[in-house]
Formats: sequence, structure tokens, C-alpha cells
Amino acid sequence: MKTIIDFKCKKCGNCCRRGFVYLKEEEIKNISSFLKINTKQFIKEYTENILWLGKVLKFKNNKCIFLTDNNLCLIYEIRPYQCRTFPNWGWIVKKENWQEEIREFCNGV
Repeated sequence: MKTIIDFKCKKCGNCCRRGFVYLKEEEIKNISSFLKINTKQFIKEYTENILWLGKVLKFKNNKCIFLTDNNLCLIYEIRPYQCRTFPNWGWIVKKENWQEEIREFCNGV
């Protein structure tokens, strides 16, 4: 039986200040189009390459490059799958103590 975490985003922005946001090729194309720039420019300005992950969104000032000072996402409508599905990730819901681990930084669970 798959567990679904009861989650309501509180717009604290904490999840946008942790880890990496991995980008799939299709997401790179979609975000580039949304920003009205070509993919080459998007990759240069907004991503970095992590050896074991591939392309990820850059962090600036210890947060995702698309997170505003008001904790809003500038690409919310087209945000990556990883962002859209948080915190319902397989590795999280499989852990017995996920509540404690996630609640340390997420006010929405």
C-alpha cells in the first residue's frame, strides 16, 4: 500500500533552500520556453552540472535561483516534477520516521 503524505504548502520556502532540483530534458525545454529564452541560455544562466545527477537548478544566496524573497516560485506554473511532488517522494514515504525528518524543515506536513 502506497502512503500519501498529507501536505499543504505554507510557502515557507524551506524546501527551496535544501538539496538539488534535478532537471529532465523536457523540463529544461519547458522552463526555457516559459522564460522565453533558448535552452542554451537557460542552461548557462540557471543550471549547473552535478556529476552524479546531471543538470540541476542553481542556488543563489543559499536558495533556488527561482525563489523570491517572498518565498514564491517564479516558475511555479512550470516547476519541475521534483518540486511538484514534494514531499511525496518514494524514499521519503518508505521511511518509518519520515515525519520527524521532514517536519524539521517543512511546515506543511
